[in-house]
Amino acid sequence: MENSYPVWNLLKQLHAAGKLSPAQGRLCAPTMPEEELYDLTRDPHEIDNLAARPEHQADLNRLRKVLEAWIDETDDQGRIPKAADLIRRQGVTRPATPPNTGYSLPDHRPS
Repeated sequence: MENSYPVWNLLKQLHAAGKLSPAQGRLCAPTMPEEELYDLTRDPHEIDNLAARPEHQADLNRLRKVLEAWIDETDDQGRIPKAADLIRRQGVTRPATPPNTGYSLPDHRPS
């Protein structure tokens, strides 16, 4: 990600130096929350994750059902976990290929 988005290097430096707010520091967490739920009217920048709060469990359960129905209706393949060896290889399917580090277009310069 560092090659595709150089700002991540700056974020990591600022985080290590203690110069990020708690909300900004969450961007540097080693993992993202398993579930996220935001009140976009009150919190348009998605800072305050409501997923773990008891008063929002009914909404979270309803949205889980909506998501599950959508996954079934569209046959979304995201429900099938990636094989552990593919994860270890960072998406490389053939040993001679480099890891998937982002997307780029081939360089097509006029002759």
